[in-house]
Amino acid sequence: MMKSIKTLGCCDSGIGGLISIHELHKTYPNLDIVFIADQLNSPYGDKSIDELNDIAVQLFKTFEEMGVKDILVACNTLCCNGAEYAKTMYPDLNVTTIIEPTYNQLKKYDFSKINILATERTIDTHVYKNALSKLFPNASIKEIKASKIVPIIENGFNEELLKEAVKEYCKDDADAWILGCTHYPLIRPYMETKGMIFDSIQPMIELLKDVEIEGEGKVSVYTTKDPEELKKTLNNLLNCDYDIQYIKLKQS
Repeated sequence: MMKSIKTLGCCDSGIGGLISIHELHKTYPNLDIVFIADQLNSPYGDKSIDELNDIAVQLFKTFEEMGVKDILVACNTLCCNGAEYAKTMYPDLNVTTIIEPTYNQLKKYDFSKINILATERTIDTHVYKNALSKLFPNASIKEIKASKIVPIIENGFNEELLKEAVKEYCKDDADAWILGCTHYPLIRPYMETKGMIFDSIQPMIELLKDVEIEGEGKVSVYTTKDPEELKKTLNNLLNCDYDIQYIKLKQS
């Protein structure tokens, strides 16, 4: 990560990344944040590699034209599908991803059974399983494609549907659960498990702990879909009142 920063650009397919920047803003109140919720293309989890490459390029191009050079990809799916490709197109951007900081949280523990809950496209890369197999060579590691969760959260947050989906995906016990999607912290209250639960929020906060913050605390939120609908959802879920504007991504 950078040594000093004024403005941090963050991106995700929607509400998940906003949960993270909400916590970032509380922890670092002087940090300027520009967040793009690409809700028009949500969910990312069922997109092809080519589509995700193109989306990542469009997001990075948009940030570059805004003059935002320091980027945190607040989306597990995009981190392992698209971000690395887009970085080669925009080498002047300082891009940080969240996969490694997320699984590194488990290093200080001794787990024998780990379940990974993530989107279809993240699971297909086996990025978490491959890393955890090295950290815990004797552990049983299970990957679970939780494809229903993001659409339920993005399309009105129907609590009953969400509870049913969580029950379906989280029926097996484990010592540890990785929530490999930034939307998934919202399902924590519905997870009936004795295992430890890890998500990407705290790792994102830790990424900036030694960085000099030079901003003024301005948070600018953009969506590629409906600003008023997103504003209403955020008020309900996070009790926050960000000014949200529409944005069209720059074409690659």
